[in-house]
Amino acid sequence: YNSTNGRFYHAIMYGKNVMGGYADKLSFEERWQVIHYIRALQATELKKTYTAEANDFNPAFGMPEKQFKQLAANRAGVS
Repeated sequence: YNSTNGRFYHAIMYGKNVMGGYADKLSFEERWQVIHYIRALQATELKKTYTAEANDFNPAFGMPEKQFKQLAANRAGVS
């Protein structure tokens, strides 16, 4: 749960322990889809949200574009 997305990405690219790397098997986009799928499964287990629209599972690791734009708009309105 606490691993960064970069750590997942590195493991997919170069492998980890007995798992070999998948750099030649998955495209850039597919690697990120795998990471997002893992995060969605983790979030579901904790009864949290991790989708393209909202992320209350691990917002420190990134925020969906829609949620980011809404936050930016709210902050702009406050100023």
